[in-house]
Amino acid sequence: MLDETMPNSPNHSLLKARWPELATAIAKAPLAKCEDRSKLVPSMACEGLLLRSAYAPKEEAALQASRVPEDAKKVTVYGLGMGDLPRFLLANPLLLELKVVLLNLSVARAVLESSHQEDWLQDPRVCLQYSPEQRLPEEPFCAVPPCLQLADPSNFALRDALSAKLQEPFIAGKWSEREAVLRKHIKANETLVALDTDVGELFDTRRGEKFLVVGPGPSLSGGMERIRALHPSSVLVAISTSLQPLITAGLQPDFVVMIDSHSINPLQDSQHEAFRNIPLVYVPDVQTDTLRAWPGPRLVGFLDRPRHARLNTIASRGVLWTQGTVAHTAVDFAVRCGASQVTLFGLDFGYPGGASHAEGTPDYQAAGSGDIGRTLLDGYGQRIASDPNLISYLRDLEEYVARHPNVQFLRADKTGAAMEGIEWLTD
Repeated sequence: MLDETMPNSPNHSLLKARWPELATAIAKAPLAKCEDRSKLVPSMACEGLLLRSAYAPKEEAALQASRVPEDAKKVTVYGLGMGDLPRFLLANPLLLELKVVLLNLSVARAVLESSHQEDWLQDPRVCLQYSPEQRLPEEPFCAVPPCLQLADPSNFALRDALSAKLQEPFIAGKWSEREAVLRKHIKANETLVALDTDVGELFDTRRGEKFLVVGPGPSLSGGMERIRALHPSSVLVAISTSLQPLITAGLQPDFVVMIDSHSINPLQDSQHEAFRNIPLVYVPDVQTDTLRAWPGPRLVGFLDRPRHARLNTIASRGVLWTQGTVAHTAVDFAVRCGASQVTLFGLDFGYPGGASHAEGTPDYQAAGSGDIGRTLLDGYGQRIASDPNLISYLRDLEEYVARHPNVQFLRADKTGAAMEGIEWLTD
């Protein structure tokens, strides 16, 4: 247990004097369950996460602060930790303003009631706040990683935006490793790109129509009857990995979308005849053998990526959008065709029911319960497990939806992750 004899009145008095509304909110928050994890220096852990290094907190703070320019006049810190990061930044005489944004009031209360923080809280350059309505970080910023993982649900969007920013160098490095493989596929597909139909020929040809976009997420298994009922009056766009459950249910899509360089033939040999007239929408990253195996017509599009720019010298093709997942591209295809309404099935961005995908899909497997910081809220307000990639894809799609206010976006199953700007399909 933490040392309950440590006085906390100075922290409380400072909060009441400088930020009275915030002081009240912190006092009313349930006290987070934390425990002493001291080693060489005092430390504490909440939900198993250390709020500061128990060995080298100053060095840890210096590392966290390293993404901030040394001559920055204003800096924002996300997460309180145990005050080490604000202390480190305030030691710089060039700093004129330090905004410290709390991400979890219960954790903040535990820290403020159990440790001395008045030394930096009384600095006139400090502004302490809690901003659950904030979705994007203010630059320049640095963050306390465990506090991101401990963010409360009202700060999930901000948590995810901060995590994405912090991960940018790592993601860029991973993409550079894949570029050689992608360029090899693109080179092999030059003949197909020149011969296949331009997906851009379909843009704006379905103005005002309703579209169903079907992915392979776990909730797809329970959505077949709704798809069956809506399909006669809607265009059905299926991600290739969702085909087998659809076929089993006796449903045939109007279009199939594929962009993954690791995509495999989604059809069994016995199913080829039924797809002779079903178009495949693809980008040149897909393996050539997979494309040639498709029994129906092919529609090729490009992504807004440098690796596709050179292909314009071979043939000009319509541009489709993605931030890393075929789900983005399938939705964008529907919107570019002129959809007035897009309803999403099997796009859960999490693992409802403890499964990674719907039964019958090639990637189906059991999924873990999700580490703290890797959860989202479903349509019922309950936490569901997710992972950093899926969370990033969800946030990118939310931004896309916000950029298309003239299109109505709907979700079919509340067991999937809730999304800003997308309504739930009613019965």
